[in-house]
Order: sequence, then C-alpha cells, then structure tokens
Amino acid sequence: MPTPTIPLRRAVKLRARQLMLHLLSLRVTLLFVAVSMAFFGLRYLLNGTLSLTLASLASYGDTTSGFYVLDEGINVIFRMDLTGTVAALSLTWSQLRVFLLVNAVFFLLMAPLKLGAMEVYWDLTRGKKDGKVVQVFQWYLQAGRLVKAWVVEFCVQILVGVLTFVASTPALFLFYRFYSTTTSMASFDFSRRLLLWSADGLAILALLFGLWLNSLLLPVRYCLAAHPEYSLGETFRRGFRSARGIRGGFYRFRLSYIIWFFLSRLTYGAMDLYVLPYSSIGSMLYLQQAAQVRDQSPREEPMPMGSEEDREDLTAWPPAETVFPPEQDETPEAGFCPPDDLLPGEEEPVPQPEWPPENEAEPPQAEEEGEDLP
Repeated sequence: MPTPTIPLRRAVKLRARQLMLHLLSLRVTLLFVAVSMAFFGLRYLLNGTLSLTLASLASYGDTTSGFYVLDEGINVIFRMDLTGTVAALSLTWSQLRVFLLVNAVFFLLMAPLKLGAMEVYWDLTRGKKDGKVVQVFQWYLQAGRLVKAWVVEFCVQILVGVLTFVASTPALFLFYRFYSTTTSMASFDFSRRLLLWSADGLAILALLFGLWLNSLLLPVRYCLAAHPEYSLGETFRRGFRSARGIRGGFYRFRLSYIIWFFLSRLTYGAMDLYVLPYSSIGSMLYLQQAAQVRDQSPREEPMPMGSEEDREDLTAWPPAETVFPPEQDETPEAGFCPPDDLLPGEEEPVPQPEWPPENEAEPPQAEEEGEDLP
C-alpha cells in the first residue's frame, strides 16, 4: 500500500481562501480587526505604545550606548557612529506604568475575542456554517473559557515574545560591538564586516526561533478553540500530542506566510482583515489533514504464510474490487485533537473483570450446624 501524502500547500491555501470569504468568517474577522484597531488607537492616545526615536549624534554628545535608570524614568541609548545617528527610547515612570496597565487591559479583553474567532474558523473547516457572530462573546460570559483563553494566549503571544527577545540578545550584543568599534568607514575592514554579518545571521536565527515557538504552541490554541470544554491540562496535552510527527511540516507551512506577517506588522494590524483568516484557516486545515495522513499511514504487517501459489500479489494496490467512499467537502474531526478517540501513543485500557462473576455457581452451605452435606 502506498504511503499517504500530505496535500499540497497550494491546495490547502486555496481551500482557506474559499472559506475565509464565507459571510460568517468576514463578519467575525471584521469585528476582531475593528476592535483591535480601536484599542490600538486608545493605546496611542493614552501613551501606551513605545516609540523609538532617531536623533543626530551631536545632540547626545559623548553619551555611550547603554540602559540608564534615572530619577525621572529610564533611557535606552544605542549609538551608531558610522551613520551619525542615535536610536533612543525615553520613558518616564508614569509613562511606563500607563504602558503596562493599558497593554494588560488590552490583552485581557482581546484574548477571549481571538479564541472566539478561532472557534468560528474551526467550525468552518468542519463544514459547520450555520454559526452566528454572537457566539464569540461566549468566551467572555463563561468564566472557565475566559481563564483558559488568558492562559493559552499568554503562552502563544507574551511568552513567545519574551523568549524571542531573549534569543535575540546575542545579535544585539554583536550589533553593539560593531557600532561601538566602527566609528568611520576607514575602520570598516573585513573583520568588521564579518562581525556585522554574524549579527545579521543571529538576528535571522532568533526570528526563525520565535516562529518555531509560535508554531509549537499554535496547536494548543486550535485545540482549545475546537473543544472549549477541555481543561487546561487536557488542552495542552492533546494539543501537543496531536501535532506529534507533523511539527516540522507545520513549521514550514507557517513560514510560507512570513511576508504576510510582516505586512500585518507594518500596517499595525490593518492587514489582519486578510492575514488573520487566511493564515488561521490554512493552519487548521493543514493540521487536520496532516494528522489524518499520519494516522492512516500503513504499518508493517507479517509476511503471509503458505506456498507461493497461495500468497496474494501484494504489489497490486488497490485491488480491482475495492470501492472507496466518495470524497466529502467537510474535513472530518478525527485526526487532530479528537474529542473522544485515543491520541497517538495512548493504549486502550484493559477492561477489569467483575467480581464475583455472575454465572459462577455458589458453593452449597449447610442450613444448620451439624447437618451433613450430601
């Protein structure tokens, strides 16, 4: 039997573009992006955003690059003598408090809305197109869903962002070494070029590492969207184990959206009208179909016994009399994060016999003391 193959990336993305044009998907996406852009505007008005400014080198004098804690606040200065500019970030303590408070409120309000949108997208991939937009607000009304949405989105967004920043510190250090030792074009020799290339390479690796972490945790988000009744432990366990064996392919599939992710960042989330449903529905379809292919992969079977004449020709597949069921438009739920089926690697529990057995005859007992048994 030939090994099943994962559908082509082009076919999966084509199906995702078809589903994202469904009226329910358009309404949910428009709601999410409108609320997201409104909160971004509020963050800007309330000084809840960080702005990095570029200034001339002369305005900072002999101030070296570094992180400065002052009585008024904090200053982050990065000198670039080669270009004659300074990248600076200045925050007062009050601005820092407003930044943390506004972004915390923004996260707490947007996390349930994103899980509600993911639930609608997941239903569309399974052929359930009779949902309503109001179902996304169930993640606010039920305390269990609300807490699970906060925890999962904290891992997918904030934890991944922090770990990506930590992974980029070697690249930042090399950039600091390059600009602190290269003050003019006369000192821009081969060793400085090698230092700059190393910094660029480490920065790219840090970005790829962040995308890998994101692809590692996304199945947990999709598993919770598919089954909000799961507990947190069950959501993480089933999300991780359902993606076993297909993580590498899923990571490469997510990398194919990298240009769209950059466009979303450059437009401050406005491009999410297209990028969010396109990447989310495509990722869900890929995980579902890849998991089904993994579960349907043939296993090694023992060689048939008997003479050569009695053995069947195992090279001819499928047999002529085999009839396959017609293809369905809907993607079955089995495969990725199944509700009741066993996960890959789980063994079916062995039933324990009842005691005492129902059909076993009981030994005769004497009615009175001293009476002889027959």
